[in-house]
Amino acid sequence: MAWVHLDRLDAAPLRIPAGDRGFRLFFVLGRAVPAIPQLGPAPRLLLARVVAITVVAVTAVAGAYSVFQGLRDPVVKELRIALPGLPPACREPQSSN
Repeated sequence: MAWVHLDRLDAAPLRIPAGDRGFRLFFVLGRAVPAIPQLGPAPRLLLARVVAITVVAVTAVAGAYSVFQGLRDPVVKELRIALPGLPPACREPQSSN
């Protein structure tokens, strides 16, 4: 098995099997991130606020949906499952509908 050595990372060097394409892609893209210039204070603040508002909105929707599901009438569904391996005494009596 071939190994890919990633020594340019800030952490300790990693050895990843060369066959793991997902890991290779992840680390190749990870190396491209430092080439992107850093954001200034204003865009960074905007990005932080957008992420925070998104998290709050998703949390509020999930909470409202769970309250809705908890307060509504329960939905009971009947599902018949045939279990032919059971002895006759354990089977449900057949209805004549």
